[in-house]
Amino acid sequence: MNCGRHETRAIKTIPISAESCGFPFAAQTGRISTSIEHRSGKVTEHRYILITSAEQMRMSALKMLRGRRNYWGIESGLHARLDVSGLEDKSRVRLRNNAVVLALLRRAAVSIACAWMSREPNTRRANLPGFFEAMRSNAVELATQSPAKNAASLRALVE
Repeated sequence: MNCGRHETRAIKTIPISAESCGFPFAAQTGRISTSIEHRSGKVTEHRYILITSAEQMRMSALKMLRGRRNYWGIESGLHARLDVSGLEDKSRVRLRNNAVVLALLRRAAVSIACAWMSREPNTRRANLPGFFEAMRSNAVELATQSPAKNAASLRALVE
């Protein structure tokens, strides 16, 4: 089962040489066949070809299947937060140094947001947009407070 769908995956691996496929250091290839039966009854099939420099002794067919499955893990974690919620793809900054600084700041914001999300009691709000909203409301509150109270409020946010 994958997201409520029945999924069948199969892999066939064979050793290859770099010369035979035109990829430097290639040692093994695999063909993954995936069949997904959706709730509607529709069946979709996909085939993927993988090439690796790891020989079959170092990377079994099962490891190759798991590697393919885990390939998108980063996309659904950090990259989804940066691209969708953080609007990184919409950035119009083109100067290399500026883009690097903004990327570092976005990643720092995601790290702080993850710490905030782990302590947020409302699970429906424990996401990046919820974090941004909480910080906006705190910023408005901090702007209207005295400087001494601001320092105490900031300490409470960090702790």
